[in-house]
Amino acid sequence: MKRIILAATATAALAAAITADARTARPVAAPPPASAAQMVTLRQAAMDMSAAVAGGIKGAVERGAPLKSQGFAARGLAKWAGSLTAAFAAATPGVPSRAKPEVWSDAAGFAARAATFKVAADQLSAAIAADDRPAFDSATAAVSASCKGCHDAYQLPAPAGG
Repeated sequence: MKRIILAATATAALAAAITADARTARPVAAPPPASAAQMVTLRQAAMDMSAAVAGGIKGAVERGAPLKSQGFAARGLAKWAGSLTAAFAAATPGVPSRAKPEVWSDAAGFAARAATFKVAADQLSAAIAADDRPAFDSATAAVSASCKGCHDAYQLPAPAGG
Protein backbone atom coordinates (compact mmCIF):
# COMPACT_ATOMS: atom_id res chain seq x y z
CA MET A 1 0.00 0.00 0.00
CA LYS A 2 2.87 2.34 0.84
CA ARG A 3 4.32 1.73 -2.63
CA ILE A 4 1.04 2.68 -4.31
CA ILE A 5 0.78 5.91 -2.29
CA LEU A 6 4.45 6.69 -2.97
CA ALA A 7 4.00 6.05 -6.72
CA ALA A 8 0.85 8.18 -6.83
CA THR A 9 2.60 11.01 -4.97
CA ALA A 10 5.60 10.85 -7.30
CA THR A 11 3.32 10.84 -10.37
CA ALA A 12 1.40 13.86 -9.08
CA ALA A 13 4.64 15.73 -8.33
CA LEU A 14 5.97 14.97 -11.80
CA ALA A 15 2.73 16.12 -13.42
CA ALA A 16 2.84 19.36 -11.44
CA ALA A 17 6.46 19.96 -12.46
CA ILE A 18 5.69 19.34 -16.12
CA THR A 19 2.67 21.66 -15.98
CA ALA A 20 4.67 24.40 -14.28
CA ASP A 21 7.45 24.03 -16.84
CA ALA A 22 4.94 24.23 -19.72
CA ARG A 23 3.47 27.46 -18.31
CA THR A 24 6.89 29.12 -18.17
CA ALA A 25 8.23 27.80 -21.47
CA ARG A 26 8.90 30.41 -24.09
CA PRO A 27 7.91 29.85 -27.68
CA VAL A 28 10.77 29.00 -29.99
CA ALA A 29 10.98 30.98 -33.20
CA ALA A 30 10.53 28.95 -36.36
CA PRO A 31 13.59 28.74 -38.58
CA PRO A 32 13.57 31.02 -41.61
CA PRO A 33 12.22 29.49 -44.81
CA ALA A 34 14.75 27.80 -47.04
CA SER A 35 16.23 29.85 -49.84
CA ALA A 36 15.82 28.65 -53.42
CA ALA A 37 19.48 27.61 -53.44
CA GLN A 38 19.01 25.59 -50.25
CA MET A 39 15.93 23.94 -51.76
CA VAL A 40 17.96 22.89 -54.82
CA THR A 41 20.75 21.56 -52.60
CA LEU A 42 18.18 19.63 -50.58
CA ARG A 43 16.66 18.23 -53.78
CA GLN A 44 20.06 17.21 -55.13
CA ALA A 45 21.01 15.54 -51.86
CA ALA A 46 17.71 13.65 -51.80
CA MET A 47 18.28 12.50 -55.39
CA ASP A 48 21.77 11.27 -54.46
CA MET A 49 20.41 9.45 -51.43
CA SER A 50 17.58 7.98 -53.50
CA ALA A 51 20.09 6.48 -55.93
CA ALA A 52 22.24 5.20 -53.07
CA VAL A 53 19.25 3.63 -51.32
CA ALA A 54 17.91 1.95 -54.46
CA GLY A 55 21.36 0.64 -55.36
CA GLY A 56 22.02 -0.39 -51.78
CA ILE A 57 18.81 -2.39 -51.56
CA LYS A 58 19.53 -4.21 -54.81
CA GLY A 59 23.16 -4.84 -53.88
CA ALA A 60 22.35 -6.10 -50.40
CA VAL A 61 19.82 -8.58 -51.74
CA GLU A 62 22.22 -9.73 -54.47
CA ARG A 63 24.81 -10.37 -51.74
CA GLY A 64 22.33 -12.58 -49.88
CA ALA A 65 20.67 -10.23 -47.40
CA PRO A 66 17.11 -11.25 -46.57
CA LEU A 67 14.54 -9.18 -48.45
CA LYS A 68 12.80 -8.13 -45.27
CA SER A 69 16.03 -6.60 -43.98
CA GLN A 70 15.61 -3.91 -46.64
CA GLY A 71 12.14 -2.80 -45.56
CA PHE A 72 13.19 0.40 -43.82
CA ALA A 73 15.20 1.58 -46.83
CA ALA A 74 12.39 0.71 -49.25
CA ARG A 75 9.80 2.56 -47.18
CA GLY A 76 12.08 5.61 -47.13
CA LEU A 77 12.48 5.46 -50.89
CA ALA A 78 8.68 5.31 -51.29
CA LYS A 79 8.29 8.34 -49.01
CA TRP A 80 10.74 10.31 -51.12
CA ALA A 81 8.98 9.21 -54.31
CA GLY A 82 5.71 10.55 -52.92
CA SER A 83 7.18 13.97 -52.23
CA LEU A 84 9.49 14.33 -55.21
CA THR A 85 7.46 16.96 -57.06
CA ALA A 86 7.50 19.22 -53.98
CA ALA A 87 11.28 19.36 -54.30
CA PHE A 88 10.89 21.28 -57.55
CA ALA A 89 9.27 24.36 -56.04
CA ALA A 90 8.33 27.29 -58.25
CA ALA A 91 11.10 29.38 -56.67
CA THR A 92 13.88 27.08 -57.89
CA PRO A 93 14.01 27.23 -61.72
CA GLY A 94 16.60 30.03 -61.77
CA VAL A 95 19.02 28.25 -59.45
CA PRO A 96 21.76 26.38 -61.34
CA SER A 97 21.04 22.67 -61.47
CA ARG A 98 20.65 19.89 -64.00
CA ALA A 99 16.85 20.21 -64.01
CA LYS A 100 15.55 21.06 -67.47
CA PRO A 101 13.06 23.95 -67.77
CA GLU A 102 10.49 21.35 -68.83
CA VAL A 103 10.17 20.30 -65.18
CA TRP A 104 8.13 23.48 -64.74
CA SER A 105 6.82 24.13 -68.26
CA ASP A 106 5.53 20.53 -68.51
CA ALA A 107 4.52 20.16 -64.88
CA ALA A 108 1.80 17.60 -65.73
CA GLY A 109 4.27 15.38 -67.57
CA PHE A 110 6.79 15.69 -64.78
CA ALA A 111 4.13 14.83 -62.19
CA ALA A 112 3.15 11.78 -64.23
CA ARG A 113 6.77 10.57 -64.26
CA ALA A 114 7.01 11.17 -60.51
CA ALA A 115 3.79 9.19 -60.00
CA THR A 116 5.28 6.29 -61.96
CA PHE A 117 8.29 6.37 -59.65
CA LYS A 118 5.99 6.39 -56.60
CA VAL A 119 4.07 3.34 -57.87
CA ALA A 120 7.34 1.49 -58.53
CA ALA A 121 8.76 2.41 -55.12
CA ASP A 122 5.53 1.31 -53.41
CA GLN A 123 5.69 -2.00 -55.32
CA LEU A 124 9.28 -2.45 -54.20
CA SER A 125 8.33 -1.83 -50.59
CA ALA A 126 5.40 -4.26 -50.85
CA ALA A 127 7.55 -6.96 -52.47
CA ILE A 128 10.08 -6.65 -49.67
CA ALA A 129 7.38 -6.77 -46.98
CA ALA A 130 5.90 -9.87 -48.63
CA ASP A 131 9.34 -11.47 -48.97
CA ASP A 132 8.54 -12.01 -52.66
CA ARG A 133 11.75 -12.27 -54.69
CA PRO A 134 10.13 -12.34 -58.17
CA ALA A 135 8.05 -9.24 -57.29
CA PHE A 136 11.20 -7.63 -55.85
CA ASP A 137 13.11 -8.23 -59.08
CA SER A 138 10.26 -6.76 -61.12
CA ALA A 139 9.87 -3.76 -58.82
CA THR A 140 13.61 -3.11 -58.78
CA ALA A 141 13.58 -2.97 -62.58
CA ALA A 142 10.54 -0.66 -62.49
CA VAL A 143 12.22 1.72 -60.03
CA SER A 144 15.32 1.86 -62.21
CA ALA A 145 13.28 2.40 -65.38
CA SER A 146 11.18 5.14 -63.78
CA CYS A 147 14.30 6.99 -62.61
CA LYS A 148 15.93 6.70 -66.02
CA GLY A 149 12.78 7.75 -67.86
CA CYS A 150 12.37 10.87 -65.77
CA HIS A 151 16.06 11.78 -65.94
CA ASP A 152 16.09 11.29 -69.71
CA ALA A 153 13.13 13.66 -70.08
CA TYR A 154 13.77 16.23 -67.35
CA GLN A 155 17.48 16.26 -66.48
CA LEU A 156 20.35 17.82 -68.39
CA PRO A 157 23.36 15.57 -69.00
CA ALA A 158 26.14 15.59 -66.45
CA PRO A 159 29.00 17.94 -67.30
CA ALA A 160 32.01 16.27 -68.90
CA GLY A 161 34.23 14.80 -66.23
CA GLY A 162 31.47 15.22 -63.63
